[in-house]
Amino acid sequence: MSRGQYGSLDLSTGEWNGMIRDLIDGDADVAIGALTEMSAREADIDFTIPWYRNQIKLLILHPSWSFEYPFSIVYPMHLTAWFTLLAGFIMVCALVALLGHFSPYEWRRRAERGEATEEESQTFKLHSRSTVLVTEDLVRFLFWFTLCIVFIYAFNLNSVFKFSKTAIRVKDTHDLLFQDIINFGAVRFSPSYDFYRYNEGQYRQVFDRMLNSDQNLLEDRLEDAVYRIRRQWDARYAIVGEERILQYAADRKPCRLFITGKTLGRIAFSMATPSGSPLRDQLSYAIRLLQERGEIDKILEMSFSDNLRCSGDSIWENETKKSFTIHDLQGLYYLLFIGMAGSAIIFVIEWLVNALLFGNGWQRRSAGRTQSRPTQNQAFVKSGQGKDDNRDWL
Repeated sequence: MSRGQYGSLDLSTGEWNGMIRDLIDGDADVAIGALTEMSAREADIDFTIPWYRNQIKLLILHPSWSFEYPFSIVYPMHLTAWFTLLAGFIMVCALVALLGHFSPYEWRRRAERGEATEEESQTFKLHSRSTVLVTEDLVRFLFWFTLCIVFIYAFNLNSVFKFSKTAIRVKDTHDLLFQDIINFGAVRFSPSYDFYRYNEGQYRQVFDRMLNSDQNLLEDRLEDAVYRIRRQWDARYAIVGEERILQYAADRKPCRLFITGKTLGRIAFSMATPSGSPLRDQLSYAIRLLQERGEIDKILEMSFSDNLRCSGDSIWENETKKSFTIHDLQGLYYLLFIGMAGSAIIFVIEWLVNALLFGNGWQRRSAGRTQSRPTQNQAFVKSGQGKDDNRDWL
């Protein structure tokens, strides 16, 4: 390739470059390579019958190696919604504490524990019946409100947990276009790049989305695109390309890439000749003959550098393509550990405060309750003495 490209059209001048320019100028008789047959090219050159057909697919980071933001479990609701719930929780706790303070049943329990006098337990009343009704209504409201919030949160949580599995569910160009989690690109001037560029409909929309993105989604070489995918630990970048080329990249170590997408386009490679050249029919006949003999299939099945090939996915790697992994649930584990640590700290603080400030009072009340409560043997003796006294009186 004298100009380093298969051939692309300059829309401003209407001129071709690359191998197609060489064929038009007569500098070459045949162009052999991964040339995609398209109507825009057929207007200036001729193509033989396809010598290779395959599909365009998506190369992504394997879900086993993707790491989502640890606290992505907060994504189902906006930050303002979380702060609103926190403020409501604090207000409800304060209201419950206030109702408990004015409840006569609470003061009776305090008197039983020795934290209040008998006089306070008998005289402290403030509309006891209305207090109980308000408390019951508040608890009922909190139950249904919490149930609704949990349902709304859980309904949106599944999609958040499976951010890294979004590319797995891409089957065609429609799925690729109607998702906004993965940024997909291509290798500039590759066969897949030309396929989307010179097509119409959804194929052209794929090209426009890659080209008009705020991020630079196009790479100059396949090696650069593969390196970029491996470097994106959150698996938010992928490239579209011909399946066999992507398979070669995915089979190279380190084995962290995965090919998905059922059919993002069908692509065919042909040889090109100058328009009207008799070589087209001769080459078409030779290609058909080689296909019948199976020679082209043998060439396509040739492998290079088997020592660098991946051994294949294990059973656990196959399962993690669609199931939850430890990386998806790490936010829950962090919250669990934070809650346990917070509970332990609060327990230690309460114990120290009660031991330093109220330790003597607690010991006296505990001793008083122990002495005031008769043991089982004492109760039995008292009961027996009562019976003997009654018997003597009779």
